Amino acid sequence: SGAKPLVISNGQSGVFPDQTLRSYADALKKTSGGIALYCDLQLSKDGQPICRTQIGLEATTNIGDIFPGANSTYIVNGEPINGYFAVDFTSIQLSNVTARQGPLSRPATFDGDPLASPDMVAGLLASYTNTTGLPGLLWLNVEYCKFYDDRKINMTSYVLSTLRNLSPDYISTPEVGLLRTLRSRASSRSRTKTVLKVNSLTDPEPTTNQTYAALLANLTNIRTLTSGILVSKSLIRTFNPTTLLLENPTTIVQDAHRARLEVHAFGFANDQYPNSYNYSFDPIREILYFIDDPSFAVDGVSSDFPTTASLAIGNNSDAAIYFMTVITHNGGDSGNYPGSTRLAYSSAISKGADYIDCIVQMTKDGVAICTQSPDLLLNTDVSGTPLLSRTKTYESLQDAPGIFTFDFTWDEIKSLKANIYNPESAIVRNKANDGTQSLLTLSDFLNITKDSPNVGVYLVLQRAYLLNGTFGIDTVAAVSAALRQAGFTNTSNVVIQSEDATVLRALRNLVSADLIYSVPGNKTLTDAVLEEIKQFASGVAVPRSLVSPTADSFLTVPTDVVERVHNHSLSVVVVYFRNPFTAIAFDFLADPTLELNTYVQFYDIDGIVTDFPETAKSYLTNRCVPRDSSSSSPIPLILPGDLGLAPPPAGAPFPALDIAEPPLPSLAQAPAPAPSSTRSSSTGTLPGLQLVAACLVASFLGRHLL
Repeated sequence: SGAKPLVISNGQSGVFPDQTLRSYADALKKTSGGIALYCDLQLSKDGQPICRTQIGLEATTNIGDIFPGANSTYIVNGEPINGYFAVDFTSIQLSNVTARQGPLSRPATFDGDPLASPDMVAGLLASYTNTTGLPGLLWLNVEYCKFYDDRKINMTSYVLSTLRNLSPDYISTPEVGLLRTLRSRASSRSRTKTVLKVNSLTDPEPTTNQTYAALLANLTNIRTLTSGILVSKSLIRTFNPTTLLLENPTTIVQDAHRARLEVHAFGFANDQYPNSYNYSFDPIREILYFIDDPSFAVDGVSSDFPTTASLAIGNNSDAAIYFMTVITHNGGDSGNYPGSTRLAYSSAISKGADYIDCIVQMTKDGVAICTQSPDLLLNTDVSGTPLLSRTKTYESLQDAPGIFTFDFTWDEIKSLKANIYNPESAIVRNKANDGTQSLLTLSDFLNITKDSPNVGVYLVLQRAYLLNGTFGIDTVAAVSAALRQAGFTNTSNVVIQSEDATVLRALRNLVSADLIYSVPGNKTLTDAVLEEIKQFASGVAVPRSLVSPTADSFLTVPTDVVERVHNHSLSVVVVYFRNPFTAIAFDFLADPTLELNTYVQFYDIDGIVTDFPETAKSYLTNRCVPRDSSSSSPIPLILPGDLGLAPPPAGAPFPALDIAEPPLPSLAQAPAPAPSSTRSSSTGTLPGLQLVAACLVASFLGRHLL
């Protein structure tokens, strides 16, 4: 029809137990443009309605604790099911039962809310519409009508009564018999749309005994019974179970639209795993795959995280657009490809990263290379080579034995291939390109950036002070030489980050670059140390935990770190952002866009370092939400306490950061750089914030509202 797709939800069930008033209310609060609240209808022994997602109540309530041993076995749609059924309990008994979270990956913090009824949901929607002026729709799903009718608890009669008493906007059911009854008994003035729900093509429909595949083969006949279909998203787009890559979409949407049927898709959840790698662990990106292509755009999306669905479906033209620099982490688009490889860098550049990074490691013969860690076991195929026999343990670096770059010459390791790194233990990233990409030297990396004038250079010097003092490896000299040889002098598109103050002080006299001091996550930044950092750096890189701390994966009291750093005329880069839901606080609803929005709009940071640059650039340019001049849907600002939790008591403060380090002779006496040719090019830096650091004008980051 060309209308904006409908958001359908059983509440904000990614955090709260589904189909409770609190879950529904949070969904209404954090979506815009209207929403349909979805109630799975169940009936008690005395015919009173409740909203619960499964016919067996034990999975999503505490009924087993309240009535131990009261479970039964029934034949449901031809299959025996043992559990706790609403038909075995009166409404008074069920009033003592409370909801609980189903999936174990979601928090049990909010368990204990009473069960809701359709009347309660209708009342909540009426209040929402009166307050906001936005449409709030009621969607009743009747999954087991025949089961109830066969037990003399007349679900059909109750559903017919709702047409008069509640006037739901939608009634869906997998049962053709109920659709026929509704079509014949509903008033011609009824505004309720009926929808055929299809869970699986191979399931038999309980009233005709035909499979749903057979029913959908005649959509013209379905159109005589109903106005639309509600189907699993896997019936529209599916992915290969081995590669997790999308396969070609089916024609079910086009076929249904030709029959003048609406198509609504269910099964969306931000914390679904496994899911297709095509989505890059970005739930907005997934929904866009179902609504952006006019040839098979669905008419509605049912999600456990309706805020994400609303952002994908709505527009964001009224939301603030901020200048913020997007910097890659672990070597380019490392969330999708092996990091620090041509493939990862090329992808990051094509997706609009402002800076691509090289984490500099050193070989035994002094060659600077780009790889995430000095331990090659983490992200190369070294374990399958004879070099595996040369593991060593360096307690100053890590407890576990490793195969370290500085124990080998470049010739010994240059034939190794890169593998993707998986920082989330429960989430496996796409390994399809493992073993296909060669390691790169720093010179290789700099040549890549020279071919891409709109991207900047971001170098991270790991443990340079330790390597110099312990192993006699001079990272500073190697990096300075590589920059000079590549023509990166007197240029403003090079940034160097290090956790070593001595290293940055030496670099200040050797290279023309913005210098960023990397702050550890377990230290307090005092005003005195910020003034000291200001003498040799133009900004600091701080971990997310110092800006927006968490406890048990919930946000706690926000800090004033960013504000205090800005008060000292230093920029703030926050590290590290990742898309997988396991890396995101529950408050952000498993949506990396909501997390980014809070850091940008509330904390006013200057830059982020991320494994997934496309998600960040999509947020900043509003590509993630289609524009529509007739309406707006600003991204909700997620702050501590929004979920109704009181913040925990403040813990003991971290010890103050001390950046004092004994000087190292080879660094302290570094000579000034020799004159060299100047590279002239535009950079990916967004203009705005001007900082004076070490007598250089640093135009590295902008933090001005457009």
